[in-house]
Amino acid sequence: MGSTSTEEAQPRKVPIQRRSSLHEQVAMKLPSRPRWVNFLTGASGALSGWMLVHPFDLIKVRSQLLGESSPGKISMTQVAKDILKNEGPTGFYGGLSAAVARQLSYGNLRLGFYATFRELAVGQDEPSDGLKLGLGLCAGGLAAFISNPIEVALVRMQADGRLPASEKRNYRGVFNALGRITRYEGVLT
Repeated sequence: MGSTSTEEAQPRKVPIQRRSSLHEQVAMKLPSRPRWVNFLTGASGALSGWMLVHPFDLIKVRSQLLGESSPGKISMTQVAKDILKNEGPTGFYGGLSAAVARQLSYGNLRLGFYATFRELAVGQDEPSDGLKLGLGLCAGGLAAFISNPIEVALVRMQADGRLPASEKRNYRGVFNALGRITRYEGVLT
């Protein structure tokens, strides 16, 4: 009872097992998905978010354009009141077809390219922060380059509502706007 051996006094060492990260656990359980799913996910996420943001973007664009043409400062609240008064509630969704086209191109491509580039670069492994930054820059830059003409059509369609009736372009949709801008102003516009 009174004697102790050195073996009894030392705690038993248990080997520590490395716990896998949540990313590793999920990657082990999920099968690889087709690349088109990345683009579909990007498009649906970008589009659903934009439907709520569009009226605010329209007010912002109109405010910016009014700031260029008027000497006094016009508040965004006044711009919103003017849209409601002159165009009704649907006026807040002017240029929506171009906004949808932008989200289906830029939002879709940006998120889809990023997921595809990441998969090609590291497979199921977790990329470093620097690599994530580089992949994001490449994906966003390429998506912006491809979808820039749609951005031009979006701003033109949003701005059309503030013009006097005699100067309105009355675009019928994003493709009509793209065609007319290209035809009358050239491809480099």
